[in-house]
Amino acid sequence: MTDGWPLYEPRLKGKLHVISKRYTQRIERHNLNLRQHLARLGLILTAISGQLLYLKLTMPAAAGILSESDIPAHYAGDFHCNA
Repeated sequence: MTDGWPLYEPRLKGKLHVISKRYTQRIERHNLNLRQHLARLGLILTAISGQLLYLKLTMPAAAGILSESDIPAHYAGDFHCNA
């Protein structure tokens, strides 16, 4: 099922290229759900990577292994080392 966009015609031959709006709502709902799930996954992955970066920078600092000069400049204001 397509909406009649001309670029579909060369790719979908014969019975595959049926122009109709019958399943449009179902297809659009599926696309929306997919976009929402991918966006949520992106937010979760961003949060996890931020937590991992925080742990990577703070754990050695807490143990006295990492000094202030070892922390990248754009993160230096957020982390304080005891060393």
